[in-house]
Amino acid sequence: MGVVRSIELVATKDGDYPTQEVIIADCGEIPEGADDGVSDFFKDGDIYPDWPVDLDKKPDEISWWMKAVDSIKAFANEQYKKQDYKIALRKYWKALRYLDVCWDLEGIDQAKSSYLRKTKSQIFTNSSACKLKLGDLKGALLDADFAIRDGEDNVKAFFRQGQ
Repeated sequence: MGVVRSIELVATKDGDYPTQEVIIADCGEIPEGADDGVSDFFKDGDIYPDWPVDLDKKPDEISWWMKAVDSIKAFANEQYKKQDYKIALRKYWKALRYLDVCWDLEGIDQAKSSYLRKTKSQIFTNSSACKLKLGDLKGALLDADFAIRDGEDNVKAFFRQGQ
């Protein structure tokens, strides 16, 4: 379902045409009960679906979600180090989707809230760096702005704005 959601959220212009090319190729039908190949699609060890809503079981513990965010962010950082900026950017946005779930859970104390805000700021800063590398200057500036909102002491975000 993550692929369908990603296609659904592609920006459109007049006449509901996508602003970027969307190609569905070499697709078929997956028999019931067969492995859909979604878990670890990129063969990088990331076992979380692209969208939290696609989880078979949705844990109620904030600690599980925070661990998932940290794990996904680490996979994104690895892709960035490999200079695969598109995949890194995709993983950073995935981490943000998981982080957003945390705000709806019970058990968020001041320390966890502070940690989540700092993590969100770091993810937006890293996303900004990816967008700079990909030539999306407006997107990089916007992400740096978002990073500063949640981390006013985030020096890297100010640096990204200046780049």
